[in-house]
Amino acid sequence: MRVWEYDLQLKDTQEVEIPKGSQLLTVIVRDAIPRLCVLADPNCFEGTKRVIHIVDIGDVPKNSDYLATFRPEPGGHGISHVFVEPECK
Repeated sequence: MRVWEYDLQLKDTQEVEIPKGSQLLTVIVRDAIPRLCVLADPNCFEGTKRVIHIVDIGDVPKNSDYLATFRPEPGGHGISHVFVEPECK
């Protein structure tokens, strides 16, 4: 198993392709870019798209689970919350 990072955009909803069966760990900010951290089998070449929602304040997307909270700008005052829809089986 290996930890991988995938860049996220600061927008409400996006799809990220990751290895199928990956375990979502958290979201970190590196070089002012939010990054989705996942634990995945490095030999898995089959991908799956996951729907990610980033919410500052407001309604939580239906059918999604909380993943992490992060500060988009180091030293900034705002925070964002990340929710993810379940993986399609």
